[in-house]
Amino acid sequence: MSRRTVIWGLAIISGLASWSGARRLQAGDDPLWGTWKLNIEKSTFSSGPPPKSNTHKYEPYGTDGVRATAHVVDAEGREINFQYSLKYDGKFYPVIGDPSRDMTSLKRIDAYTGVGANMKGGKVINSSRHVLSNHGRTLTVTLTRAGISDVRVYEKQQ
Repeated sequence: MSRRTVIWGLAIISGLASWSGARRLQAGDDPLWGTWKLNIEKSTFSSGPPPKSNTHKYEPYGTDGVRATAHVVDAEGREINFQYSLKYDGKFYPVIGDPSRDMTSLKRIDAYTGVGANMKGGKVINSSRHVLSNHGRTLTVTLTRAGISDVRVYEKQQ
């Protein structure tokens, strides 16, 4: 076999594996779907005081996206309810009800990892990295702004 044939064969196998993974996620067994509660004790908040509580619910949106709804009680006790729906394409989509941001984006790297950003008033205010544990019970979101990072650890609820 020539080297070119081997390279093309590996490229085709890699492409089929990626397509297969995307099909699996579209079939509804995405490890992100469900309700997630912030574990404040396991999280770090370098940018300010932590919220009193934070719960997110993720569900399917279209064939390649997520719909999120959240209920947050901030450090001062104010209740914030927000929602957004986005595709995993890295483009910005509107966030409704969140006073700290009005747009968000997320690009999925694989079934357990994504990168994104948030905007307010047309300016990017932070970047994010989302990592699901292999067992699918812990979601770690790292938000970085001006060299300062918050690490938010969420636990999947039953």
